[in-house]
Amino acid sequence: IDRVIAARTRLVGVLRKVPRAHVFPADGNFVLVRLDPPEEAPRVAAELAGRGILVRDASSLPRLSGCLRIGVGTDH
Repeated sequence: IDRVIAARTRLVGVLRKVPRAHVFPADGNFVLVRLDPPEEAPRVAAELAGRGILVRDASSLPRLSGCLRIGVGTDH
């Protein structure tokens, strides 16, 4: 649990530096980010997935237009 929390803290810190991205508060093993413009979500999701990052484009879900669900891993 401590490793996931540490990894999530680092991930949130990096994501908060991304222009035009809103990072929602997180307590789980994923982080939810809304991109502006929301149309960028599918492209960014595909690029991150191509780099081996666990990501889901949540744009199709109600009220989550432009949102990505980014999984938090642990450092091994």
